[in-house]
Amino acid sequence: MKAIHTTILYLLFLSIYACNQDKKAARNPALDSAEELIDSNAKAIAVAPDWIKIFNDFRSAASTDDLAKQKSYFSFPINADTTQIWYAVYDQIDEEKWPSSFPPLFSENDFEVYHKYLFSEDFKNGLSKVDLKSLGNDGQYTTPILSENKRPYYLAVHFDQISETLQLTLSYSGENNEQGEYLSEGEYALIYFFRIGKSESLKFDKMLFAG
Repeated sequence: MKAIHTTILYLLFLSIYACNQDKKAARNPALDSAEELIDSNAKAIAVAPDWIKIFNDFRSAASTDDLAKQKSYFSFPINADTTQIWYAVYDQIDEEKWPSSFPPLFSENDFEVYHKYLFSEDFKNGLSKVDLKSLGNDGQYTTPILSENKRPYYLAVHFDQISETLQLTLSYSGENNEQGEYLSEGEYALIYFFRIGKSESLKFDKMLFAG
């Protein structure tokens, strides 16, 4: 009787073990990777230099559409001629709809109207893929190539310790023509520059449009 009882317990153990193994096999690799990145970022923040924490706060504000927090990273009005900020706004709009000339200033009201173009879905998605541990260790990080039913892109983050400047480059690849040939002429990038002030506050400095 005791042998039968032991056998039943052993079979039950095997059944539970096999079930757990099936669950592990059924997990989505992408989900595992995302969870690992979240866990790695949480650990990195705990021991990170101040600029990493500042960057992470910015990433959170940009990704959650916290308009009040987003505005705190800008000093309005912004000189549009030297910052090229209107190029980032109209990057998401057909060129045929661009005005003949851009306004000389970019106001707080402009930001409230156009902030979703400055912090586009591609930009926010790129931010979410940044590994804070690698960024903190190396001072720079480039995401894998990303593509959500559109042209591939990636986000590169670089911190210059001497100038205390945070540079974020959102780069897009070219496109293929009707013959399937790659056209490098379509490559371009939006480059965001932020400075870390004496009060450890992040402030927008300028933008560059390359391409």
